[in-house]
Amino acid sequence: MPSRIAVLGITCAWLVVTGYSLWRDWEPYVRGQGPPVVAIDLADEAAQAIPARWTIWRGDQPIGRLSTHISYQEADDTFLFEHLYRQVQLSTVGVQVEVPQLDLHMRLTRNGDLVEQKMRGQMEVHVVGLRLKVSVQLAGQVVNGQLEPVVSWESPWGSGTRRLPTTPVARGQPLNPLLPVNRLANLRPGRRWQVHEDNPLQTALHEWLRSAAAEYGLSLPSAVAPAPLVGEVLSEPRTLTWDRREILCWVIEYRREETLAARTWVRCQDGKVLLQEAFGQGEHLRLVREP
Repeated sequence: MPSRIAVLGITCAWLVVTGYSLWRDWEPYVRGQGPPVVAIDLADEAAQAIPARWTIWRGDQPIGRLSTHISYQEADDTFLFEHLYRQVQLSTVGVQVEVPQLDLHMRLTRNGDLVEQKMRGQMEVHVVGLRLKVSVQLAGQVVNGQLEPVVSWESPWGSGTRRLPTTPVARGQPLNPLLPVNRLANLRPGRRWQVHEDNPLQTALHEWLRSAAAEYGLSLPSAVAPAPLVGEVLSEPRTLTWDRREILCWVIEYRREETLAARTWVRCQDGKVLLQEAFGQGEHLRLVREP
């Protein structure tokens, strides 16, 4: 078991990378809580046997791949959402980050209540000629409305497991149309709704890091929920060039305090999601569905 200082260092390194890759770039896709007006039909999604595959673009450069799939779990009558990122490469301020594997899992009831949440990832950080390899797994089950998470890690300093603080979980489908799903139905021009974000695993990890830092006289700010996103279906369909064809799509725009944060392009013909975009801090990230 590594020392508490080593554990704190490992956690800080992991949070820097996941904060860069998930919070700044992917946060609109992998987070979101609240009753979405545009509903996701769980049974319909689970009936799609073939995973949806996406290419991740940062600006005009492909930076990785993503596979998404929903399956029905007959043993407990739940639905498992899987988001599997592969060979993602990121760079910022002289730091090169490679993520060979990042798996996100959410298990839901038929009513859309969260049952279980997991994240498992491997990363390599290249900085100043050094290479740091870390593997981390976060897993938590909901018991009496509280997520009970555990973190495990392997690093050059050792490995270990630690139970994180329990975190309250809001009821209702922890999904919104920003998640890369197969299809979205019931889109109507001008329809608007709010998305209040919540990520129990990240909240638990943040609170553990705050308590660990406090042992060394450090003070970290409490997690603050961002302002809600406001989603709206544009009044007219737009044309998207996809698979070398012109496709008529409904466009959902998401704004935070009037600033455009994301767009989702949904084929008018059958509701299939073809493209998702995220904007922020001068970045433009796209998830482009493969034909």
